[in-house]
Amino acid sequence: MTKTIKTLILLAAVGIMAAPVMAADSIDGAALFNKKCKMCHALDKKKGGPAITAMSQDEAQLRDVITNGGKVKMMKAYGKQYSSDQIDALVAYIRSKQ
Repeated sequence: MTKTIKTLILLAAVGIMAAPVMAADSIDGAALFNKKCKMCHALDKKKGGPAITAMSQDEAQLRDVITNGGKVKMMKAYGKQYSSDQIDALVAYIRSKQ
């Protein structure tokens, strides 16, 4: 193989491996929040659910509640509707507003 072909193969492989990372970074957590969460959650006041500023800052706990729903409250589970990247974007958005 020539050096040019090897370089092209290497660049293609890096591009393929980086695609999921770039896709996850481009997910808009604010847009997802506004689409599904805003009806029950406000930034700094209680609505149907707690205010963002009153939510746990623990990433694992936020991810669990979004994925599996609230254990005590009426929070719906979104684990089958949203990918893990989308849930991560929601968690990042919530934490950025706390």
